[in-house]
Order: sequence, then structure tokens, then C-alpha cells
Amino acid sequence: MAALNTAAQQPDEPIVFASDSAKQICVSHWDTNGDGELSYREAAAVTKTDSVFSFQQHISSFDELRYFTGLKRLGIATLADVYAMRSVTLPPTLEVIDKFAFWSCISLRHVSLPPTLREMREACFYHCEQLEDITIPSLVDTVPDHAFMWCKGLKKVVLEEGVRYIKHDAFIHCFSLSQLTLPSTLERVETRAFGTCRNLCTISCHATKPPRLDPDLFNSFVYKNAVVFIPIGSLEAYRADPGWKHFKNITEIF
Repeated sequence: MAALNTAAQQPDEPIVFASDSAKQICVSHWDTNGDGELSYREAAAVTKTDSVFSFQQHISSFDELRYFTGLKRLGIATLADVYAMRSVTLPPTLEVIDKFAFWSCISLRHVSLPPTLREMREACFYHCEQLEDITIPSLVDTVPDHAFMWCKGLKKVVLEEGVRYIKHDAFIHCFSLSQLTLPSTLERVETRAFGTCRNLCTISCHATKPPRLDPDLFNSFVYKNAVVFIPIGSLEAYRADPGWKHFKNITEIF
């Protein structure tokens, strides 16, 4: 992958793209001065993408998306079915990832969600089967329905302080998931959110009051074998809670 330009750039300098396919699409839509290039100024002026990149099978990377600093929302299916894309860097101004935005980006291994992100919508990372880890930033209130469904390579999930809800089927069929960190702000996890995550072995929950767990949330193997780490002084509450009492291994540690 070509190195990104990290030094201060002149606004009218052309962006050097690692993927010619990504460049061609960007130039065809946003090259306002007609010079056949996309400058940092032109990228920063973009406020809407919608699905202009979806089904583009020759985009291998799109780290240059970071320069689209006027972009606050990734639209519906923005990068859906971009099968070959291994790398993407989101703009630091992003606030919303709309539904199906990364649908079936099956080669994507890692994405850093910016701290400005406030909302994720349904199935935004559905079937990103090589995605290895994800951290949900603190301004996101809810991990939506089917958000990471069929991300079967996902190994580690961290929800930062501020996240309150995990909707149903959010992480279902994440077969490789082994580490889960839940914040003290978490209030509820809905049905099947972690269904079939049979390799989950460590759950760290920082909430002193046990978050509500809906029925059929975890695989029976997880209830039996996973180790749950909780705040000191909260063991009695967890063991008495209808959702958490099914775990056989709960340990106070924080």
C-alpha cells in the first residue's frame, strides 16, 4: 500500500491515490476544475457520496477517504460490495455511517471509527468477513441491528464508555470472536446479539449494575466456559441477575 501524505499539503495539490480505480471514480465525480486530478481542496468540499463506489470490484484500498473532511455522513451502501478493498481510512469529521455502508467488504481487515462518530445504522458492516477487530467510540449510543453480522473473522470487540445499547443480531455469526469489552454505561443487550459466537472466552463488563441481557443472547458453550470480569463489589448483583446468572465463571477484577 502506498504511503499516505501526512505532511501539510497545499490545498490545490493533487492527492496521490494508491488505487487507480478509486482515483478514477473520485475524479469523475468531484474534479471541479477539470484537470484530471482530485486536489485536497476538492476532496474537502465533498459532502455527499451515496453509493458511487458500491460494486466497484477493482478498488483495493481507499485510505484517501480521510481527506474528505467535509463528509459527515457515509451514505447508504457507500462502499457496499467493494470486495477487493483491504484498507480504508475514514475522515476525522465523520458523524454517521448509514445502513449497508460497508456491506460485504469481504477483504477489509481493519477500520478505525473516528471519535466524532455519533450514529451507526443497520447492517453497516454486514459480512465484512475478514474484519479482525472493532472499537465503537464513546459518542455512539447504539450498536444497531445486524451491524457486524457474519463478520466471521472478528476476534475482538471493544465498546467505549458512552455506548448504551446493543441491538438484536448485532454480532451474530461472528464465530471467531474471543474478547468482548463492555462499558459501564451499557444498559441493554438484545436477543441473539452474540448468538453463535461460540469461541467467546473473555467478557469484561465495567458496569456495576448488570446490564439487561435478553434471552438467547449467548451460545450455551459461552455461558459454561467464558470468564466474565466485573467491577469489585458487584458479584452478588451479577449472580442474582436473570441474564447474567447463567454464566458459570464470574470474577471481580476492576
